[in-house]
Parts: sequence; C-alpha cells; structure tokens
Amino acid sequence: MYYQNRDRFNHLIASGLDWTLESALLLYYLNRTGFNGLVRFSKSGVYNVPYGHYRKINYREDFSPWRSPMQGWVFTSADFAAVQLVPTDFVYADPPYDSVADDSVEQLSLLGVEHQGQAGDGFVGYSGAFGWGDQVRLARHLAQHPGPVLVSNAATHRIVQLYRDLGFEVMELGVRRSISCKGDRPMASEIFAFKEGKDRDASVSRDYPAVLWAASFDAASRRLLVVHAVCSVDHVHRDFAHGARFCRNAH
Repeated sequence: MYYQNRDRFNHLIASGLDWTLESALLLYYLNRTGFNGLVRFSKSGVYNVPYGHYRKINYREDFSPWRSPMQGWVFTSADFAAVQLVPTDFVYADPPYDSVADDSVEQLSLLGVEHQGQAGDGFVGYSGAFGWGDQVRLARHLAQHPGPVLVSNAATHRIVQLYRDLGFEVMELGVRRSISCKGDRPMASEIFAFKEGKDRDASVSRDYPAVLWAASFDAASRRLLVVHAVCSVDHVHRDFAHGARFCRNAH
C-alpha cells in the first residue's frame, strides 16, 4: 500500500497536480509512514523515501487548532533573495546542508540520510541544485540584512569560515543522525550562526513594537540566549525552491 501511494504521489507531481488536496493528503501519509519521517526527492524530482516499517503509526486527525494561527501566515515559493523583508525582521534560515569532499568522510557520513549530498553539492533531497555558490550567495544576502539573523547548517570547514568571515557568531553543536535502518544514532556537527541587528533596540515586528528581537549570542559561554519565547508568527516565508526558511515578524 505504501509504494502504491508513493507511485500515485509521484504521478500527481509529474502531471502538475502537486497542488491538489489529494497530493497534500498523500504527502502527509508518506511522511508519517516513510523511513525516519523524511521528505526526500531525487534529482529528477521523484519522491524516493522507502517504507518505515513502524509497529504503530501516529496520525493527527484534527488540524483545526492550526487554522487560527495560520490565518496570518504567508507562504512564498521563490528564491530567498526575492522575499520581501523590512529592516527589523528577525530571519531564521535553514538552507540545504553543505557537504564537501575536503571535509572528513566520517563527518559527512554522520550527517545521515537527511543531509547527505554529493561532493560540492548540498542536500540532495531537493531536486533543484543548491551548490556552494548558492551557499555563499545566501550567507552574503543574510549578512546584509540589518535585522537579527539565525542560520543553521552543517559544520563543514568552509561553512564555519564563511559565516565567521561575514561577522556572524558561530556555535557548533552535536546532533544525532540516523544513517541507516539498522544503524545507531552517532553524533554529527552542525552550526548555529547568529548576527545581531544593527539596532539592538529595534523590534522584530512592525505590528508589535514593544517586543524586542528574539535572541542574543553570548560569545563567552558560546550559548544562544532566548530573550523572548516565540509565541506567535505574523508572517512565515519559505523558499521551497532552495529550501531556505524565513520567519518574519516572530515574537
């Protein structure tokens, strides 16, 4: 049944019907029943996640609690440079993870099936290429934004150096990645790169001026300190083409 539904989902994509309700329902089913909760496509755009073989599958049947907060969300499918931001917006970017041949083979394998890519390319789960040039373009674009910025990526040598050279505070952290159906969950290295806004007293929202920007980076303790918990989001932008997520007016 899983593979029949996967074939149907790929047929809808190939037929240009990926926007339909049936396609959305199939994607949810595939995500809940596929291996490791992945959403992954081949370079030709074919959904290729294998069956997860779970004893119990958890489905959410009632999505009504999401209706109210999503009323103010805006989803944008475009290049990240086309997303319209105001100077005080807080931006979180989660691009396809970098992977390069000159980083250790062990480190690249620990990134797991979620983030493995070919040498010089990013996360192959996206059918559109996101190579090193795009990584640099994104980093420079975010560095020019006057508001606060938080970025997550793989802790490859060149990513760490790129963001540090652009003035970001970089914190490396270990995360567990599953590398196979039978494998354990070893540690891999990722980064949070943070840049304060030019105006430390600026709000991250035009609509809620009393709320200050959401986080600061303590260089001494190497910790990211949350100043205000994110309790609502007025606009959310996601770059589906390149996989970079932007949270606008988070507070």
